[in-house]
Formats: sequence, C-alpha cells, structure tokens
Amino acid sequence: MMNRFRHRRKNRRGASAVEFAFVAPALFFLTWTAFEFLRVSMLQNIADVATYEAARAIMVPGATIQEGEIEVDKYLNHIGSRNRTIEITPFERDEAKTEITDFTSRIEVHVEIPIRSNVLILSRFFGERTITSTTSLTFESYSGFYDGSSN
Repeated sequence: MMNRFRHRRKNRRGASAVEFAFVAPALFFLTWTAFEFLRVSMLQNIADVATYEAARAIMVPGATIQEGEIEVDKYLNHIGSRNRTIEITPFERDEAKTEITDFTSRIEVHVEIPIRSNVLILSRFFGERTITSTTSLTFESYSGFYDGSSN
C-alpha cells in the first residue's frame, strides 16, 4: 500500500508549478489593478488637500497667486503627479479678477490631474477622464482699525 502512494506522489511532481503558471498572471494583474485604483484615490485625496491648503495660504491680505501655485505644487509633487493644471481665481463681489487686491472677497483654487498620464495599466480604461478638485474660501480682511487692545 505504501508503494501505491509513493507512485502517485511521483506523478504529481510539477503540478503546483503548472497551476502557479496559470494563476500567477491573473493574480499579478489583480494586485496591480488594486494598486492603480489606490493611486487614483490617493491622487483625488491629495488634490483635495492641495486646493484647500493653497486657498488657506492665500486668503490672507498680501498673499499672491504665485504663492498659491507653490503651495499646490508642494503637495502634488510628493506623489509625482504629472501634467496637472492649476487655476487660482480671486473674486471681487462674484466678479473674477486676475490679481488679489484689498477688495478681494473670495479665492477659488481649481486643480485638474489627467488620469491617463498618472497611471500605467489602467490608462486605457479611464480614457480622457481627469481628477478635479476645487476649493473656494472667503477672503479674510479687516476694514477697521485694530489697536492691539482686548476691548
């Protein structure tokens, strides 16, 4: 009886290698796909944070649009995003302007990141879709006089 089991074991040699050869490509593809979706999710979250932090940084008097672009780049460079577009628009009473002035009432920061140029395998499935994030914050200004007292 012992010989019969040894004989069967000899016939099964290499079976696990063949099974692995069939399963491995699908397993690797699913794993890589999960990483790609994770990257897209991470890009969306970082874009949201970048727009918010840039709007916060430039909603104070004396800030410039270039400072906001630097703030957005600071966050998006950490994850290596490519081909992004950044638009920072100051508003005076709901009218878009090109510069931040003393009369600016709101700041809007908009970022677009094309998915195709930021993922590897899934780029053909996403097509021309982009990750977009927009943050709009009210500009902080004080039109009165502050003398430093607590009254």
